Amino acid sequence: VSYGILPLLMSVALFVPTLCGKVSESRRYIIGAIIAAIFTAVLFALLPAVGPWTVEGFSPSPDQVAIEHALASLKSGQLMQMMARDAGVVAFPSFHVVLAVLAVIAMWNVPGMRWLTFAIGSTICVATITTGWHYGVDVIGGLAVAFAAHKVSVMLHVTNLHEPTADAAAITAIDDSVPAPGFAWDNHGAAVNPGGDCD
Repeated sequence: VSYGILPLLMSVALFVPTLCGKVSESRRYIIGAIIAAIFTAVLFALLPAVGPWTVEGFSPSPDQVAIEHALASLKSGQLMQMMARDAGVVAFPSFHVVLAVLAVIAMWNVPGMRWLTFAIGSTICVATITTGWHYGVDVIGGLAVAFAAHKVSVMLHVTNLHEPTADAAAITAIDDSVPAPGFAWDNHGAAVNPGGDCD
């Protein structure tokens, strides 16, 4: 159950910060996920691996068997038709961990949601191992990729892009060094509404 809850956590990270007046958090989540996908694709190309069911002596699920066959086909260099379930072919780093950690970071400054999303994200990370899909090193790799992607997304984030909520109101301030009434600057130079809908 925990392993499959990731899509819900991703949806929360995409929409809830925006609804709470923290558009920049959702924007950085999207940018971070794209960057992480690039990092992960490069690492997978350099270090292709299959899950622990091949050596740990437990019976794989039908999906895990399918993934093993898909990876073998990819390594053979032959043309193959990829199905949606074959997306799980990446073992190192765990992309479940990457997306869960990025979601927790996106929700970190949303009032009342920090520890709930942290608990859900942590459960997903643990489930990648307990469900037999990943080794511990895959989780560590996922953590590293997530934090690296987040750092890059922060550096790339342009705060003067049009945001229909907080930033747009701040731009209307007469003095650029002073945010519009009711708004304040966050640590990244973006305008936020301290009294937003989620307080």
